[in-house]
Amino acid sequence: MAFKRLLESAIHADARQYMDAIFERMGDPDRSFVEEFQGPGFHSRLFELACFAYLEEAGCNIDRPRPSPDFIATKGTASVAIEAATSNSPLGREEDIAARRLPDLPYQEILRKCNEELPIRMGSPLHSKIQKRYWHLPQCRGLPFVLVVGPFHEPGSTTYVDESLARYLFGVERYGTWTERAGILVREAPVGFHSFEGKVIPSNFFAGEDVENLSAIVWCNQFTISRFLRIVAERKGLPRGLRAAMVTGWQARSDGDSAGRFEYHLGDQSVTRETWARGVTVFHNPNAVRPLPDAFLPCTSSFRVREGRLVRDVHGFHPLVESTFMSGTRRARIGSRKDG
Repeated sequence: MAFKRLLESAIHADARQYMDAIFERMGDPDRSFVEEFQGPGFHSRLFELACFAYLEEAGCNIDRPRPSPDFIATKGTASVAIEAATSNSPLGREEDIAARRLPDLPYQEILRKCNEELPIRMGSPLHSKIQKRYWHLPQCRGLPFVLVVGPFHEPGSTTYVDESLARYLFGVERYGTWTERAGILVREAPVGFHSFEGKVIPSNFFAGEDVENLSAIVWCNQFTISRFLRIVAERKGLPRGLRAAMVTGWQARSDGDSAGRFEYHLGDQSVTRETWARGVTVFHNPNAVRPLPDAFLPCTSSFRVREGRLVRDVHGFHPLVESTFMSGTRRARIGSRKDG
């Protein structure tokens, strides 16, 4: 169980205290957080905790209406209704989804999972949230409505990148260079549907019924235990029993169409301190009746339709995926491990 591993981990002691402090400020309007956090709802509740930390860091005043949505965030005169949603394992919420269990798959299978399976896994919670029509609730009327989403449906699911979700949300395949399709050179092409293991769903989620009431989708594949640990370690130093930690992954380049590797030692003073907004991507709904105010939710990347074309903007350092490799002391007997 993920909660049990977190509870028993000596190197996560400071991270647990950090989580406790966030929970004290966040509160528990439905009085079910603790029970679910300690059981099969661990990942979705951890994600909710991270969402609150993200909104706090963004300078929002946060209301927790009962029973929903999860948050109403206010800055100045602007307020936004926000609901958190996660994809969960079809095998049950108790499945171990740790990155260390990520299978070694051939490239074509990875591509198929990114282009076809991820939209189906994420599409289910997205459609479920739309069907609840939060925008009709008295506390949400007239407000932009945003879904903050995270992938937790299988081992290594947090390594899926935002580009795969963009393909589904906008129904568009983007190409980094001019590419020949059907005898003509294009920079993007329409995607009609997604098919995986017998299930087929239409693409272009933002064009769906009632989805015009959704202002944006926020992708947070790095709202994990590792993020809590790294933020605390940068503030207080490496936890006792941890000799070194290397953070590595892939980042989007400024052109928005390519990526490159990065790595650094956790605690390196020359590296910009980690924030909750780092690695967050905002997908702006081109059909929204109430658009999300610009810069209301901080991010390091965003997608929007501009002059008829889907464009990604990169705002500084945007890790698409990152992992933390930790080396422990003999006294702590934790060996070496990957935490992503």
